[in-house]
Amino acid sequence: MGTATWGSRISATPINIEGGPSLIENDSGNLVYDGAASQSSQTGTYELTSEAEDLSGTFIFIANADNGDVFYRCERVQGCDSLAYGSYVPLPDDLDVRAGVGELLDGMTVNVNWITDIASSMARTVYIDAVTNELSADDRTDINQAVLDDIETAKPGVYNQYTMELANLHVSELFGITDVISSAVVAPSQITQIETVSGDALVEGVYYGALIAALPFLAESDNTDFVTKLGEITDVVIDHRGQLLEKNESANVVTKFTIFSAASTILRDNINYFNGIGARVPAGAVTALERLDGVVASMRNDVKTSVDIDVPSRLASWRTAIEDSKFFITDLTAAVKNFWGYDDSKPSFVDPVHGRRVDSYYLAHETALNGVADLAFGPTGALQQILEGAEALARCEFGNGDCSTEGFPIETDSDDPSGLPSDRVLIDGNLRLVMRPIETSDADAGLYNVFDFEIESADNPEDGVEAIPSEIKNALVLGNGKKLYWYTEAISDGSITTRPYVRVFYEDSYASPPAGSFLDDSDPSHVAPTQIAIVWPLVRFEGNIDGAQAGDNGEHEFNALVEANLVGVKDPLDDASQTRYNPVTFVVRARSTLEPDEENRTELNVQLRTTNSSSYYPTSKWPATHEFFLGRPDAPTEITDLVESLYRDQTVLSDGRVIEYFDEELRGRDFISRIKLYPYDSSTNTTRSESCNVSWVDVDMDGDDERVEQSCDTVIELAGEVTLDELLERNFENNVLSRYSVPGNGIYEIDLSTSAIVSGTEYQGLREGEEYGPFSGTFYDDIELGIDRLTAVAESYLKDPEQNALIPVIFELALERQVEDEFALSASYGFGSEETYENISNQLGVVAGGDAQGFYVELSVSEEQISDGEGGLKTIEVERGYWLISRSNVSMGGTDQSVLAQIATRTEYTQGNDETACGFNDRDKLSAAAPTDATSNDGCEAVAYLTVRGALVGTIREERDNVFVARFIDGTWMIIGD
Repeated sequence: MGTATWGSRISATPINIEGGPSLIENDSGNLVYDGAASQSSQTGTYELTSEAEDLSGTFIFIANADNGDVFYRCERVQGCDSLAYGSYVPLPDDLDVRAGVGELLDGMTVNVNWITDIASSMARTVYIDAVTNELSADDRTDINQAVLDDIETAKPGVYNQYTMELANLHVSELFGITDVISSAVVAPSQITQIETVSGDALVEGVYYGALIAALPFLAESDNTDFVTKLGEITDVVIDHRGQLLEKNESANVVTKFTIFSAASTILRDNINYFNGIGARVPAGAVTALERLDGVVASMRNDVKTSVDIDVPSRLASWRTAIEDSKFFITDLTAAVKNFWGYDDSKPSFVDPVHGRRVDSYYLAHETALNGVADLAFGPTGALQQILEGAEALARCEFGNGDCSTEGFPIETDSDDPSGLPSDRVLIDGNLRLVMRPIETSDADAGLYNVFDFEIESADNPEDGVEAIPSEIKNALVLGNGKKLYWYTEAISDGSITTRPYVRVFYEDSYASPPAGSFLDDSDPSHVAPTQIAIVWPLVRFEGNIDGAQAGDNGEHEFNALVEANLVGVKDPLDDASQTRYNPVTFVVRARSTLEPDEENRTELNVQLRTTNSSSYYPTSKWPATHEFFLGRPDAPTEITDLVESLYRDQTVLSDGRVIEYFDEELRGRDFISRIKLYPYDSSTNTTRSESCNVSWVDVDMDGDDERVEQSCDTVIELAGEVTLDELLERNFENNVLSRYSVPGNGIYEIDLSTSAIVSGTEYQGLREGEEYGPFSGTFYDDIELGIDRLTAVAESYLKDPEQNALIPVIFELALERQVEDEFALSASYGFGSEETYENISNQLGVVAGGDAQGFYVELSVSEEQISDGEGGLKTIEVERGYWLISRSNVSMGGTDQSVLAQIATRTEYTQGNDETACGFNDRDKLSAAAPTDATSNDGCEAVAYLTVRGALVGTIREERDNVFVARFIDGTWMIIGD
């Protein structure tokens, strides 16, 4: 650690996919650098033990103050500020000094000091020389000078073996050191105590140690701190493309002369000090001083250093990797633009012949399935007939009601185990539907709130349709003459083998389902189910695939599992509103096979879980895809007297404890919501909070209602001592007191400044025993039906007539999207010959070898609150993406090769109104202006990190609107295109 940096946490941290140090969360929930860690001793030394598999890896060593206070030993004989020579001087808390190692070796020495930190900064900086890269205003009229200037500006790059090794070589030559990473270091104050090095190593060690000691001296001379001065020197080196001015007359300019003069002064003063006290000064120290003085004397005014490093032979393979990546990016860009091969004259990701075959195959499936779907779920389809049959059974009331329904004959079941004989209906002469009440723990004798409508089924679907016993009628004829068959099978999670059924739930209990429950009307007198579950483990039908390519057409057998859980929603502000249904969960699995030999086969698996299903009021009675991420179009702009009252008071328990409570009474709710706060418990340092439902009750039968608690639950232990006033004020600051979600409508805001609760914008509080309100609500935001989780997998095997083999094709999709602009998405696609396409799911949809092509992509979009630097918070949009691509037959150096590449992306911007946002998701929105200083988080920063064949070779940025430029680690570049 050079000048005996003491107490610093040293981490040997691996490099992540973005070419930066990996971070992990420690036991305290704080982010720290990953990898082996140690702490530097008073002598500035440390020892790390890494895992065996880390050897030969690329690592960044980081010294910081995460473990507490960090100090360095004062090397100036005159002392450091107010501290004496040899004492320890505190370093800033934001210390972050690094050293990059291209290849970690067993037993190696790694110096971590301000000089290695400059090399680390250079390693993560990429430059582009516009002229040498054939990018000039004269040659490229479409690029103006401003863009050229920006392209020539240093940009953040990546850590990898290539950049670290070259940067270490460059900085070693810049400062005249053999190897800044491994060369011995002898501090000026220790030159009389060295026993481990001698000869030339001693000379260089003293020389190196004096340079390290120069930075604290320069910082003190400029009345600044270590970290600030290091940043200043680093900025100069980066801005000058790894060079320094040798000398300059201005006192404000960092030069090589300034640094070496300070090092020479410190070393000379130490030599004189030791000579003065009679200590033996090694000759090597004097030689080191002469070497420093020689550098100082050779410096020229206003001339830059001219360090130029040749790439050593051990890094030659990186040049190959960079060239390969350019071939790959060129191929990939063209392929993505023509992804599905619709223009067969250009490169494509998917082979055009294969693409057209898949197009026609899936289009033919879509046509066939759409026809069946309409016949099964349309206005006169199978589901509607089942609902009409259920309505017929409901009206019959197990033989106690109207059992003469036309077209749906009621059957008598003398063997009914519940003694309810008239429990069956025959639909279309083929489908038998059985109504059964479900016993629940809260059901009264003979009254139920759950009913099943079972479809009779065959026992074994593998025995075929002909094996169905004649007494079992489980088929329903569709409009095209085909039949749907239902079978007893396992549900989607495999936990239960059950008959297919429709299960309905009611809020109240009935002897049989209320008549009118299944009618698609708006009659408010009809009691609608609060929830409907559809569980059809196996439905089988046959359909003809027509319109695909030759060999893919013909009669197909389709098998499907359908499960849906629907929740009913009413408008609480309108008692006459129709009950409409949103999906809570939905599962469908479908499989088709080409008969008779099952040569072609396709499987589809879709699973969906929604958000806000119980509070979004849809536009139609039954679920539809267009309902997602839309607010209710006719939601009222204002709700009169939305909050009927706000009220606080207290009550005294029998043991003398005082309980404070706060009541909210909202229009359309069955109960008043109460928050109760118990006295502070010093033994646990907590305050207990409880939620209750309260009703108005005429307790004394005198005509005056009182607030009476009906039930309490949701106990929360709040940390520390919390009063009701503090809790309400906190709720006000977080808009909990002023914004209310009204199911079926939206989120509404009330104006508390119309009462004494708020004065202007300042919270004043509620007085005990006083009611406030009513308050009308103004529309604030939509309630939308969102997607908590969506997964879809489509997999096909198509017969290859030439090779007599199957060609697998797979597409996988997963989406988590709770609100419109915050989501996580992953998708994969691939195809190839069967022998190269095994374990596709384990490989995340990407395969290699043969003619296989595939990709896996994921994207997450979120919002984060970060400090605005002024004690407040601001919101930034964060996008993180990852793309794994497998390409076969990529032309590289005259040969066709298979390539596996990774692209990781990160986008961050502050929401604002100044500039067009970047990234993928919100390009139609605006962000704050570009950053005005290095610490600003404003503007829009979007970068992609390119890894080809395991080598992290560059970054990709949108250098101007819709034009993306790849900057490679060797300084070359290429425009990827729009």
